[in-house]
Amino acid sequence: MFAKIISDVLNKFLGKYIENLDGSQLKIGVWGGDVELRDLDVKESALDELDLPVRLVCGHIGHLKLKIPWKNLFNERWEAAVEGVYVVVVPKTSIQYDAQKEEKLLHESKLAALQRVEDARLKQQEIEKGDQTANQDGFFEKLCSQIIRNIQIFIKDIHIRYEDGLSCQNSQFAAGITLSNLSIQSTGADWIPRLDTSKLVYKLNTLDCLGIYWNADANLIAQNGHDKSGMIKCLKELVTSQDYIPQGMNYIIGPICSAAKLQLNPKPEQPDENGKTFSIPFASLDFVMDELAVGLSRRQYSGIMALLDSFDRLQLSSKYRKYRPQVSKVTGNAKDWWHYAYNCQLENIRRVHQNWSWEHMKEHRAKCQKYKVAYKAKLENKLSGGMSKDIEGCERALDVINITLIRRQAEMEVQREGRLRKQEKQKRGWFSGWF
Repeated sequence: MFAKIISDVLNKFLGKYIENLDGSQLKIGVWGGDVELRDLDVKESALDELDLPVRLVCGHIGHLKLKIPWKNLFNERWEAAVEGVYVVVVPKTSIQYDAQKEEKLLHESKLAALQRVEDARLKQQEIEKGDQTANQDGFFEKLCSQIIRNIQIFIKDIHIRYEDGLSCQNSQFAAGITLSNLSIQSTGADWIPRLDTSKLVYKLNTLDCLGIYWNADANLIAQNGHDKSGMIKCLKELVTSQDYIPQGMNYIIGPICSAAKLQLNPKPEQPDENGKTFSIPFASLDFVMDELAVGLSRRQYSGIMALLDSFDRLQLSSKYRKYRPQVSKVTGNAKDWWHYAYNCQLENIRRVHQNWSWEHMKEHRAKCQKYKVAYKAKLENKLSGGMSKDIEGCERALDVINITLIRRQAEMEVQREGRLRKQEKQKRGWFSGWF
């Protein structure tokens, strides 16, 4: 049961961000105790939840590992490791418009939004029901507490980079975060890494070379004609470590190296040896940092302000990317840009006129009715192949609000019809007793 829960969670979480994830192989790996995935490609829609006018052009995870000790869940170490995460993000307007690709990404974003709505609703239902066993020290609570005690986390070689040649006039820049190594290990009271069975939980956290940089007049990796492997190689070469500092990296913060010793008391309310409660705090942290380097040049500050100012414009212009001319300069291309402005305004006018047209209203109502019928069939496990296509087509045409409202209406009708069928069955049973 627990393996199935972990497999479902991993499939659900990783499937949102990883391209072509093989769920069956992941399930087999979880049951075997080891999940090890290599050379994973991150979906272009992975950042859509942030609702920013940016698009991921390269995303790669070199190695992902999860070790689960099924034979001894409580007394052996759990291990999670991630290595080689490289991401390049650019403004949406700097990517050539592809209608089919945009439609696919928009649909994936809509499905993700619908899933968040459903998850929030289920969570609210659980809260309203009230779990009477929440305070009981059950199996899963003990297991979760033991996972926190025994889990070891290792993160290595992270580089997330944003490149922009549009926001700053007559300039281009690259900004990002690099991390050489992060480890979180269980220790004993002497802070030597090992599994410990004492009442308190000890965690040793080590951070190596975490930095935030801003390079003005940077060489843009995404525009240099590199393929995906070439971009990954460039990103890897720009990760700072304790024995390697790449040239041309202008850090605003860091690189930071630190160590933290965290002591956790899972149950501070329990009495100690002297019978006192809350004598040991829930959490105690000893944090040591070698050096905190912070610096911001005038040019970096100007670039940051220009980026923040441009985000509003990028957010607005991203809606009209399909009309944007494929030219970089305004000078000499006045006709193209005037045509672009005309189409942007005309789209708003057309949308208003269409929304209030009788034909559009009838078509919209028909789609809503079709979706409700198909969704009710899905809830009652009576879904046919044609109805599955109806659901997919309507979910592409309708917005999130309409889909959510129709789903709630369908659920209420299914519940009401179920109660009526049950009452009718009881009546028939009562009358049949007289004959």
